[in-house]
Amino acid sequence: MSEPTAPETNANETPPVNKTMVWIVVGTVVFSMMAEAYHRIRSEQLRDTTPQVTDFQKLEDGTRFVELLTPRYALEDVYMSMEGPNSNHPLVPVSLESEELVKCVKTLASDENVWLTGLETTLIDADSEEVISPEFFCHGNLTISPYQIDIEAHQSLFGAKLHQDWRLITLVPGKMDIHFPPGFGIPLKNSSRLDYFTMALNQNPGLPSRDIKMKSRVYTTEKPTKPLFQRALSVYQRYVLEPGLENLELLPGLNFHDSLHPGALCSDSGDENVCGPLPSVFEAGENTMDVMTWHPGAACCVASASQGGIIPEKYGDEHTIHWMVPPGNHRYRSEVTEQLDLPFDTTSHYVTGHLHPMGTSLKLVEMDTQKVVFDITAKCRTDRMGVVEMSEIQSIEGVPLQAGKRYELIAEYNNTSDESIDAMGIMYLYMLEKEHVSDDDKLAQISN
Repeated sequence: MSEPTAPETNANETPPVNKTMVWIVVGTVVFSMMAEAYHRIRSEQLRDTTPQVTDFQKLEDGTRFVELLTPRYALEDVYMSMEGPNSNHPLVPVSLESEELVKCVKTLASDENVWLTGLETTLIDADSEEVISPEFFCHGNLTISPYQIDIEAHQSLFGAKLHQDWRLITLVPGKMDIHFPPGFGIPLKNSSRLDYFTMALNQNPGLPSRDIKMKSRVYTTEKPTKPLFQRALSVYQRYVLEPGLENLELLPGLNFHDSLHPGALCSDSGDENVCGPLPSVFEAGENTMDVMTWHPGAACCVASASQGGIIPEKYGDEHTIHWMVPPGNHRYRSEVTEQLDLPFDTTSHYVTGHLHPMGTSLKLVEMDTQKVVFDITAKCRTDRMGVVEMSEIQSIEGVPLQAGKRYELIAEYNNTSDESIDAMGIMYLYMLEKEHVSDDDKLAQISN
């Protein structure tokens, strides 16, 4: 009996296809593509709605920075001061290694001293990420994070009494970068966490709608540095509310005295009354140079620009730090001795200020002699509303300030329009923690 022979095969014949395997491969590829697309869309959504840490670098001079990016701010309407889109970036680390940045995990190093030396913010188009005009910037406040520690506990970490407020650096229109003189900084710990609250504005009607983001860098150094502390001094005025402002909320949906983040305002919203013995006054017209001739009865009150400018715990129920300026030249004066709250004679090494459009200058005056200690000036736009530049004063030697003296702050405005405009006047001073500087004037080292 003959054995069966194998069927003849054609060398060109295609072997049968395993359809199950094909569907598995196709399904895997499709799933991978869908997952990648979802991840990309989700990442873009997070970048638009959540603050991001985008970079960390150590520079050759020992300085390092953490780079931050805000969520998308949609400017679809007119937003005046303190009205625009805003967000807070909580718990910003002052130290972050590049590999930890990729992992999005922070491993704390030893609790060494570091010094905050600067902060800068630029505005970018939310889509192209190209740098755009800074005119849409309201303010940015870098603070000790209230979610990690309170300011008293933070100060106690250094083994000695410090005088730094919770607010570290404030950026404003015309002054969107602050860098202290070489060899000076605000003491922090390597484990410190900061909050950065930013707000946009859009003061000029008729501009196209746009979406923006804010890119910022927080600069620190590990090198021993002379320690500074900050004071923010505000002009405050007796006020009456303009019709229609009785129920105005500065930031809709937020309660100023309960839930508002401490960085939301340009001025400190502390709970200690700091009004000076000399009543706040203002005077209009050209002949306002001799402040000693001003009398509190010369004018009654200014119009308050918002409820948010009224901080009863600090300035009393009758005062506002956000007021309306009618057409013409006006000067507004307040004693700020209590706000300055000097614990000792010291020197100031960095000074700048905040004025609204059509503000011209801020002067800190020693009251007994009427000597102008600091004069910060503003450069404003001429084609539309906006502050282009706020001047600054930097000094390595320092300008003396005496604890036993009385000081007043004078804000000057020249409203060239035919309508009232809103105004503020704040001076930011950075002074030496003199108690912690060694006698031989070497760089201070606050011990752990």
